[in-house]
Amino acid sequence: MLKFIQNNREITALLAVVLLFVLPGFLDRQYLSVQTLTMVYSSAQILILLAMGATLVMLTRN
Repeated sequence: MLKFIQNNREITALLAVVLLFVLPGFLDRQYLSVQTLTMVYSSAQILILLAMGATLVMLTRN
């Protein structure tokens, strides 16, 4: 099983992302509250728009 995870980069990346969300949730119970998730979403909105614009530029080749 460990060999399978090491050979698949996508699964390794997915596990790392899941771990980044689960670990703080265990350390602080308020981390996964609705208020915190709403704050994170509202803070990330501008980054989401910028990333969508950059993706559009890359897809259309400038």
